[in-house]
Amino acid sequence: MSDDYDINNNYDPNGFDLIQFMQKHGITYTEDSNDRAKIYKLDHCPFDSNHTNGDAKIFQYTNGAIAFKCHHNSCRQYKWQDVRMKLDPTAYEAVSTEEDRRIEEGWKKHNASRNDITYTENVIGESGEPVFWTADMIANKPQEVREFIRTGTNLLDKST
Repeated sequence: MSDDYDINNNYDPNGFDLIQFMQKHGITYTEDSNDRAKIYKLDHCPFDSNHTNGDAKIFQYTNGAIAFKCHHNSCRQYKWQDVRMKLDPTAYEAVSTEEDRRIEEGWKKHNASRNDITYTENVIGESGEPVFWTADMIANKPQEVREFIRTGTNLLDKST
């Protein structure tokens, strides 16, 4: 087994080597299973080392899906993606696909053709009456920068 897991495999749980990942990052566990999943009872929770003896678990379901659960309230918000991001911060930075590139180019062309439209920031006109914005004016209004949570999907994660 190689020391490196496939970092290009960001979305295919069937191709992801969970055992290798846990070994690489020093996660120790005891293994159990049921008819739905392999259950890895972690010796220590990745988010709180005081949570021991299987209080935290990683599940690998028969369909390849991976899940994480710690039975302490202080860790209830954490999921498998949080474990992976904590140990491998670039795990969900996907390699851009040809389809993503084509869609992005299409958006650039679409937006470039709309940049010549002007609008006013004034919401009250000279007569003191409100200014009613057209759909084009609204669509071309500069957007404020927004923070977002990564979804793991290139097109959704790009902020423009």
